[in-house]
Amino acid sequence: MKHLQFKRISFIFFLILSIPSFAQFPFGFETQKKGLTCERIPLIMQFMLAKHVMIKKLDSTLKERTIEEYIKGVDPSKTLLLTKDVSEIKNLLSKFFDDLKKRDCGALKKIQDISISRAIENEAFMKEFLGDKYVLDENVEIVTDPDKRQFSSTQKDKEQQLIKYAHFQISNYLLAGTEIKEAKKLLFH
Repeated sequence: MKHLQFKRISFIFFLILSIPSFAQFPFGFETQKKGLTCERIPLIMQFMLAKHVMIKKLDSTLKERTIEEYIKGVDPSKTLLLTKDVSEIKNLLSKFFDDLKKRDCGALKKIQDISISRAIENEAFMKEFLGDKYVLDENVEIVTDPDKRQFSSTQKDKEQQLIKYAHFQISNYLLAGTEIKEAKKLLFH
């Protein structure tokens, strides 16, 4: 029962951490005038812990689970971040939790920058890969369950994973009767 409570509250903390980081894209943190701001996160988290039935403090277990949920939320398919990014995010969030009372949200801004930078890289790579010379590889094998894969350690490894996903998604569109030109467009919806 306690495991379920930890999972539930760590997921709620993940959502709270995500709101200011991604709800403001692409305007950034400077444009926030009212409403939920990054600086209010510590107060909300303290309030939630005070009112929670079983979990009353932000201990190391809750921190670790929240960080894991955050990373899963940012990159559920493990095709965005590299291993070094995941390590950096874990360190940034751990420091953020340790410095909650300072109300310093620079860590969340850095995480947002990492995620946006990787998304831009992925988009540029996929646009080039799916260009006029694209040919579907019907023999690609892919592991779709991210729990059975690791984050890529290099950009080249990540690109190979993206290629597999592109072939997989294109093949699904083609099986549904979509023309290849339209299928390539749909990948960038």
